[in-house]
Amino acid sequence: MKLEMEKVIHVLASGGWLKRKPGLERLIDEMALAQKKVGLDVAVWKISNSHTNGSSEVSTEFFPRRGTGFILSAEIKAAVNNLPPKSILHFHGSLVSEYFTLSKYIRKNRNDLKIIVSSHGGYSELTLRSLSIYKKAYFYFFEHLLIRNASLIHLVGPTETSGYKFYVNSSKSTLTLPNGLSDFEKNDHIENDDLKNTEKFIISYSGDFEIKRKGLDTLIESFKLFSEEVNSPVALWLIGRGNDEVALQKLVQHHGLEDKVKLFSNHDKLLTKNLIQQTHVFVQPSRVDCIPMTALTAASFGVPLIITEETNLCKFIRQYESGWCLSKLDEENLKQALHEAYFINQTDEVKAQTIARNSYRMIREELNWNALSKKWKEVYSSVS
Repeated sequence: MKLEMEKVIHVLASGGWLKRKPGLERLIDEMALAQKKVGLDVAVWKISNSHTNGSSEVSTEFFPRRGTGFILSAEIKAAVNNLPPKSILHFHGSLVSEYFTLSKYIRKNRNDLKIIVSSHGGYSELTLRSLSIYKKAYFYFFEHLLIRNASLIHLVGPTETSGYKFYVNSSKSTLTLPNGLSDFEKNDHIENDDLKNTEKFIISYSGDFEIKRKGLDTLIESFKLFSEEVNSPVALWLIGRGNDEVALQKLVQHHGLEDKVKLFSNHDKLLTKNLIQQTHVFVQPSRVDCIPMTALTAASFGVPLIITEETNLCKFIRQYESGWCLSKLDEENLKQALHEAYFINQTDEVKAQTIARNSYRMIREELNWNALSKKWKEVYSSVS
């Protein structure tokens, strides 16, 4: 029998070792807003000593962080105690001491509440394998207890599912659902090639300038081989920012690609949109990832994707025939995918336009918060 929950609280703490908080914070705000639109009673709790603005349409409360997170503030204890029965607290992120402490408090004082944990890629095999000895100790002594206290564990895709099964090996119920884009305009998809650059075949990447994590070294090496094997002009546009920007520029220079590879840093949304819409294929060669929003954004513009299994998007790429999925990230596989995208663009206009439409359809039907919030509504009502 399905249970009717009273309230859904999305919880984000500033602690934890996975530091990509700004993107996660935006994702939670977008998720909560979409869920409110389908009739859920939703609020966001942020445990932090600094305030950041979220959606003005969703109730957001801030609670102070005490020390290392193993001590809860009186304010958040009072808020938990005042929640209606059957409410759900949805924790976002992994290796966060506040979540462990809060779950213990709930089990002791409010056992009528439910807990869902979304690690957002934090339980993937590569992420867990690369933890320091101290973080591994935390994972085995504290994160395992958090998982035991939870009603449900949310995993974003296959790479996180396999890591969770290997490192946690728990009988706890799990759910696999991707993340999605927030509201996007239907006219973002262009039915013709008017905005495509007609002077050269352009490959794009947008996101963090993290060479190893995002696979940008392999992208540049593969592009060099590809560019040497085709006769017409080609270019690679790297759009983003990050600590590896200088190293990335040096890598481009090392391969002698200054005339073919261009870096766009400190970009804004409008510039990124304009640049990506001019390109013919978008590459996300991540070695570690969750669900890259930049790839979803490119697909919403009707740009085909070349991605790795680590993006957790391959299921959708295959289902919608909207690009290429690399079973293994190496120079040869990525170069071959670039050649296939190039060949279709040069020789089969109908197929190229079909792949572009499929990319947009994939976002419209599956990978947006409007569609996903309806699925989450069903999950929340059935969690036990």
